[in-house]
Amino acid sequence: MTSFTLTKLRSDILNILKKANKPMKAYDILEQLRKIRPNAQPPTVYRVLDFLKTNDAIHEVSHQHSYVVCQTQTIKNKHPINILLICSNCKQVSEEKAGKLINSITSIIKQQHFEPTASTLELVGLCAQCQ
Repeated sequence: MTSFTLTKLRSDILNILKKANKPMKAYDILEQLRKIRPNAQPPTVYRVLDFLKTNDAIHEVSHQHSYVVCQTQTIKNKHPINILLICSNCKQVSEEKAGKLINSITSIIKQQHFEPTASTLELVGLCAQCQ
């Protein structure tokens, strides 16, 4: 994971996500944050979420418009590819490394002279407990 300065505010938001142990929407994070920072505002939360996402500390779960803590360590600029398995029933998200899939994707990226800025695949379905 890339290193970055973990200010008190960033730490507070990251801890909220860690304690939740599930994806959270920005306004749910704001609600929790206001318990310890009563004057917190939406733009502040969105700025911190963008920062944490850019620095690979969290993932944005586009399908749910929510955020979850990154469960695997990645190295910036190495084209890490993670797969988020999203249960459409219980909304839990698990993260897996792409493994052998990364070779195929890397090959496509090179052939197309493409420079990815995001590298998370989302698969939506039913987890083992909800099947």
